[in-house]
Order: sequence, then structure tokens, then C-alpha cells
Amino acid sequence: MFAIRGRGIGRTTLACDAQGKQREIVLRFYLRGMESLTLANDRVQWKASVLSHSGHPTLLHLCQDGKEGATLTKESPYWTEIRRLDADGKPAAGLPPDGGWFELSIPKALLTDVRELKVEWIDFYR
Repeated sequence: MFAIRGRGIGRTTLACDAQGKQREIVLRFYLRGMESLTLANDRVQWKASVLSHSGHPTLLHLCQDGKEGATLTKESPYWTEIRRLDADGKPAAGLPPDGGWFELSIPKALLTDVRELKVEWIDFYR
């Protein structure tokens, strides 16, 4: 598990096992919003957002060769759930309250045959 704390815009790079022997990697974001999250390897960019309006839906899609793909569904190997939790780790509706977080397991398809995974996020667009 990797915990990311802070506000605003950030990025990091995760080193991966190029042999594909990754165990589950969980990212925990202590943010008030998630307007943009990108996980990128050499082949694809996985993009997600949890809208700060309209019922706070989660949007997931994949970009390949610079082209944005359709919304990911549960049948896709790139799909994952973005959980919203309160300060006690219990599911929260909408955006996480003070002390809460977003949490997701990185889809294994993003970790196959890669040496690193770039992670970029924006809590709220300014």
C-alpha cells in the first residue's frame, strides 16, 4: 500500500517488477477530491476521475497511442473500483469527508511487463 497525502497537484513514479510478479498494489489518496488521476506505463495511460458534482460519479478510461478510449467497464482487465472511505475506513457517499480518503487497487493489466508506473493526480481543478 502506498499512501499519498497533500493537496493540489502531484506525481510520483512506482518501481515495478518487470517479471510481472506483482502482488496487489493499493493506492490510498488522502485528498478531498479526485478530478484527475493518471497511471501510465510505456504502453497505455489509465485515467480516472471522481466528479465533484452531479452525484460524484467515477469515470474510468484508457488512452492508447494518444487516443482516448471508451469508458471502462467491469469486464475490462483495466477496470478497478475507486473506493471512498471516511476517517474510520468505512464507505463514504460522495467525496471523502475530513480525514477520509480514496483507495484503489492498481489493475494488474497496468503492471504486466513494466519497470515503472507513473502516477499523477489533481485533487480539484482550479
